[in-house]
Amino acid sequence: MALIPIHQLLREYLKETGYLYSFLALPGGEQKAANVNMLLKKAEAYEKTSYFGLFHFIRYMEQLQKYEVDSGEAGVSDEGQDAVKIMTIHKSKGLEFPVCFVCGLHKPFNQQDSRQACIMDMDLGLGLEYRNPVKRIRCQDLRKNVIARKLELENLGEELRVLYVAMTRAKEKLILTGLVKNYEKQMLLYAYLEKREEKKLPFSILAHSQSYLSWLLAAVSRPGSAIRVVNWNPGEAAEELQGKAIKKEWLRLELEDRLMESVKRAGEVEEEELKALREALSFTYHHDELQGLYAKTTVSELKKKSMEITEDTGEGADELFAEEEVVPYLPAFMEEVKKVAGTTRGTAYHRVMELIDYSRLSDWETLKNQMEEETQKGVLDPDYLPLLQKEKMEAFISSTLAARMKAADEKHLLFREKPFVLGLSASLLDPKFPAEEKVLIQGIVDAWFEEEGELVLVDYKTDRISHPEELLARYSSQLMYYQMALEQLTGKKVKEKLLYSFALGREIPCP
Repeated sequence: MALIPIHQLLREYLKETGYLYSFLALPGGEQKAANVNMLLKKAEAYEKTSYFGLFHFIRYMEQLQKYEVDSGEAGVSDEGQDAVKIMTIHKSKGLEFPVCFVCGLHKPFNQQDSRQACIMDMDLGLGLEYRNPVKRIRCQDLRKNVIARKLELENLGEELRVLYVAMTRAKEKLILTGLVKNYEKQMLLYAYLEKREEKKLPFSILAHSQSYLSWLLAAVSRPGSAIRVVNWNPGEAAEELQGKAIKKEWLRLELEDRLMESVKRAGEVEEEELKALREALSFTYHHDELQGLYAKTTVSELKKKSMEITEDTGEGADELFAEEEVVPYLPAFMEEVKKVAGTTRGTAYHRVMELIDYSRLSDWETLKNQMEEETQKGVLDPDYLPLLQKEKMEAFISSTLAARMKAADEKHLLFREKPFVLGLSASLLDPKFPAEEKVLIQGIVDAWFEEEGELVLVDYKTDRISHPEELLARYSSQLMYYQMALEQLTGKKVKEKLLYSFALGREIPCP
């Protein structure tokens, strides 16, 4: 008897027993058959190792099963299968499908190429905008308008070819979808086409349409069009959805009554059993008020929840020193000063306050030298130092708070940027939550120092404000959680809570 490889032996077995064909007759047979073929490939790969023979292969498979080595399932091509494929029009070129949906036909064509400041054409040359740097005005000249129009027409021709590709992919049914704000009004624009004997669409429509849907609506307006339009009115649909909750509840009650009737007809049922069944069907969660209770949250989230300012004021945290927006004339790569987000500026101030060496701090120059050293060490981001405003930092350096922090630093009693996790009763966050539930709150204290055995809590703020009361309204609750955390972690009393406002250049005591 001749010796044959393992994979060939398996193939012979499958051929003689018809085992592979039996898989194909089962649900999901294509996948099962693909897995068998993957086994044959593994057997072929196994023979390339130093082991050989049926015995070693069986032991190898047993080891894989013992240690639960999962190779996954073999991939199966979905061509011709019961599957839905989503692809772009370009990728569908050359393919056919029984049913094809072409969606989003209302989206406007992309004509950005013809709207650039500088456009080019092989025949007409270069088209530029006219700009007057003295009057700071710009306008289109005739050459640029002509080139732009030519590019638009060429792009429309390409879009027309793309639409042809999309509409020729379906073998049985083609479904085209798009949105129209007012279908009747839109169709009035093409009403004159019904009286035209010419079947082709006029050039005026082809050249001035902004989307595929405009072409299609014009096409269906012609007499004898093969396209059937199904108009879906979203207004009517909205009216139907308004009573959705009521209809859902009504259906639930109806099904409940039908179930009860079925139970009664099935035989004699005790009233207690019917009562238990009805209670089970009408069960509602008894702790619905706990939906807003989280196991862990942050001080920032709690602060947002308790802020007393309205959302439409347009004033948010970390928007210090905002200036009137001016449209720059110079391009972005030539600007010496870049526009910086308020959050980035706030981060820069907090990072600098964390790195200040109070033993060497006397004025703006000493602070600047310190930060340059930290930048060279790679500790401070090089983009942060230019964001500091000299007068704002000088106001802090000369403040009473800076002197107190310097005195505490000399005694090694100053602490900055300390993270914490605090466990609080849920009822402190909201009275409707049970007191026995615990919520973890995490945050970072900007700074705190010890004076005469008691603590002083400091929080820096870079908000754009005009009155101290604005900061107090926003951050009183935040400092309350910081105070609770410090007192719980250190066992010492917090005697003062201070908000330092860089916008006002002063500290604000918080009650």
